Amino acid sequence: MPLIRFPVAPPGVNPYDYFARYLDAVFNPLPTQGFEARLIVLWMLTGYRRRAKSLWLFKFVRRPAGRYLVGNSHLIFSLASFLVCTVLLGYLYNFYCVALLKTAQSNAFFWRTLIWLPLGGHLWFSSWSSLQASRLATQSACMTRYLPPVVANALYLGGLLVLFVCGLTLDIIISIKWNRVWRLQRRLAIRSLLFGALRPNDSVAEARTFTAGALGVINTELDRTVKLMRGIGSVYSVASAIIPAANIGGLVLLVILRRQIRFNTDRFQAAEEIAEPPQQQPSSPKHTPEAGTPVKSYPGHAFFPLPRLRADSKASQQTPSPIQHVRIVQDVQQYSEQLDGDSSPSQSSDDQQVEPTSQPEPVARGVGARLDVAAERQLVALRKVHADVAVFSVAIALLACLSLGTGLWLAISPTSVYGRFERLEAVYFALVWGYLIGIDIALTLLLFNTLSHFPSKTGTGATEPLPPVLFLPAVESEGADISRTPFDRIEMRET
Repeated sequence: MPLIRFPVAPPGVNPYDYFARYLDAVFNPLPTQGFEARLIVLWMLTGYRRRAKSLWLFKFVRRPAGRYLVGNSHLIFSLASFLVCTVLLGYLYNFYCVALLKTAQSNAFFWRTLIWLPLGGHLWFSSWSSLQASRLATQSACMTRYLPPVVANALYLGGLLVLFVCGLTLDIIISIKWNRVWRLQRRLAIRSLLFGALRPNDSVAEARTFTAGALGVINTELDRTVKLMRGIGSVYSVASAIIPAANIGGLVLLVILRRQIRFNTDRFQAAEEIAEPPQQQPSSPKHTPEAGTPVKSYPGHAFFPLPRLRADSKASQQTPSPIQHVRIVQDVQQYSEQLDGDSSPSQSSDDQQVEPTSQPEPVARGVGARLDVAAERQLVALRKVHADVAVFSVAIALLACLSLGTGLWLAISPTSVYGRFERLEAVYFALVWGYLIGIDIALTLLLFNTLSHFPSKTGTGATEPLPPVLFLPAVESEGADISRTPFDRIEMRET
């Protein structure tokens, strides 16, 4: 079925001139009102980005099952958004030349399909980073029968490699095909104008017969181009459908973080009640800070004391073992201090007493104050990670759904997209608008989370910024390998 048919020319109009104008209207549509202003706004939005503060992009996390490749979510999110905005500059400039300046039409499809590669890569890396983090935060990282580390890492990198190779190959092929279609239709348009001047008395039927051969060649090449457009839309639709499925790991991580926040809040409150020293007379010199009494005269309590008998003790008796707490933030804090060259690892004396990990402080502060600061920092760090993961999950899910809708439209009916310029703008700019606005909002929220979750100053010590906790280590046995870096090592303590 031919895609292009010359209409009947109005009476008194040269059919060749009319056919030439018709080809120009089909292949070179007139932009809608306000398109240039919207293009300028999008161009300015591409300049908004957040400076990443992390020190690593990818790292292997060792587990009993093997090594898992984990991405730095903050750095990947920021760096990928910067790369996408860089490609968007060329994408928007190409649309500016094609739609407004009426130049470079033969290379229009190179940028229209190339933009999918950085967008898809950004969503793929971010979603799989959340999935890997959720696996490491649960016992599933130790269960090789579900998804071994080799398979998980292969899917992480192999999926993106397949997407990149397929997308780039189809991009090059469709660019060549569209370049040929554009040159053929321009050649036919010029020929029609020439024959309009040479044969002004030909009828419409004679003009159609004379241009039928060249128009048939154009329809054949254009049909192949449309099939390639359907293929590209199908590839990106499949990739966009996989991304929300992988992003489910972010939801699992949110649930785990919420439980840890609730657990730490309850244990912190219990520790405050038990660690509070008995009230003494203020006149007693034995308990005044000015008396210089050593801290060791007050036996320091463990951060997580033994559970007390409560009304809900029946529920606690049903558990096979005492409650175990994973001290994640302490390991991350030690790792951050090692990066700064100021490491102070924690020391434990026995199963019921934990020495504080901070530096020696004045006697007047006491052990309880140091424990309160450690607990406060732990809760602040967990709340910050919870807020960051929520931002990542929502942003990736919304952008993936928008990308899926765009890909399905191109895969089902690409000819309807080019029927009107409004549809063309909707398909090729709805995702761009959603991406730029969504990324700007997400980066702003991440920056706000970082600023709002700084720990408060206590005493005369300087405020230490919280390290970006990007994943949670898995729960391991008591015989864990302690030779790993503090960021990978996990410490468990029974309460």
